[in-house]
Amino acid sequence: MTRAPSTRTLRLDTRLIAVGCGLVALFAATMVVGSILVANGGNVTVLVRMAAEDPLSEVARNIEPDFALVPPVAHYDGVYYYAIALDPFATEDAHELIDLAAHRYGHPAYGWFAAVASFGQDEWIPEVLLLLSVAGLVLGAYMASRVASRFELGSAWAGLLVALNPGLLFAVAADLSEALSTAILAVALWFWLTNKRWIALPFLVLLCFFKFQLVLVPVGLGVWELLRGLRAAPRAIRWKPLSYLAVGPVLFALWQVYVHARLGEWPTSLGPELLSVPPLGFLETIGLLGHTNQIYNGDAQLVAAMLPVLVAIFVLFVIALVRALRFRNAIDCIFVFQALMFLALNHWNLLFPKELIRVMAIPAILLVFVLAPDEKARRFGQYPASANS
Repeated sequence: MTRAPSTRTLRLDTRLIAVGCGLVALFAATMVVGSILVANGGNVTVLVRMAAEDPLSEVARNIEPDFALVPPVAHYDGVYYYAIALDPFATEDAHELIDLAAHRYGHPAYGWFAAVASFGQDEWIPEVLLLLSVAGLVLGAYMASRVASRFELGSAWAGLLVALNPGLLFAVAADLSEALSTAILAVALWFWLTNKRWIALPFLVLLCFFKFQLVLVPVGLGVWELLRGLRAAPRAIRWKPLSYLAVGPVLFALWQVYVHARLGEWPTSLGPELLSVPPLGFLETIGLLGHTNQIYNGDAQLVAAMLPVLVAIFVLFVIALVRALRFRNAIDCIFVFQALMFLALNHWNLLFPKELIRVMAIPAILLVFVLAPDEKARRFGQYPASANS
């Protein structure tokens, strides 16, 4: 007669799997970043993707004479996080040397983290940006695995969705915020769904300052708390957790007011150019891809491949959104808002692979949990009550 393994043994196994997912994340990040550094003499500053034409490049070269500069076509958003790390509250000179400064400062958390972690040593900022992203990828993979196993929402190997996520690996290699924000999201969900809400609160607040769309995570959790209470009885609604969830969006709104007062423009002013009514942006982009050869010339080979990819992604997200609208659990509620934001994107974020894999990195992880079998999803929605409410 075979003896069943103890609960303690099973728990240890899932934790080891989570550690394994974290190690895979570290290995993948090392491969991606290592290939870039080997090709650039080990100079970490190349990951910032700053061009000589960037006004900030003179400041960077004054801080580090060997700061690696890239061709203009290789310029990317790491430059803006570098600027925010130099000038966290737009009170110095760096914010005047980047374009669309109000928009960039509308989501400054990654730059803030780098400013704090560099301890005022500006020459450390490129290394700190990299370390933060790698740490975020590893922690995100570990915590995604723990969430999946703790709530029986699929296999503990779900952490590989983070570890081997192309968008997150690209973020690590380009000093972008997605890897770290994924870790913050995973940690926040872990503590919130285990009813350790005071611990979850600061993570949920920080999350709002990473990306505009992540402000909707507390909103999604708020919808879940309301629905969970209403399904039990109107008196079962717990208003204290809802007040916790409001802290992040309120502080974020106040920060937007500060940025407007400081820079003379609202951070969200670029929104109409980047968003449309969902899913019109997707449909218009799919239509554009039919004219690839006429519009993009030398990029036609690359962009033409995006047509089947974009169609598949569009259909998959629509199916997942319809499934999530049943609101079986907290992940469903969060995903609905993230999916609507994703489906509201237009060609600025959808035409080219590097943009697409970046913007869909977090929604794609949530999508997998949304597609979990119903029985597991229902159990996941019934996380235990606690005195820490």
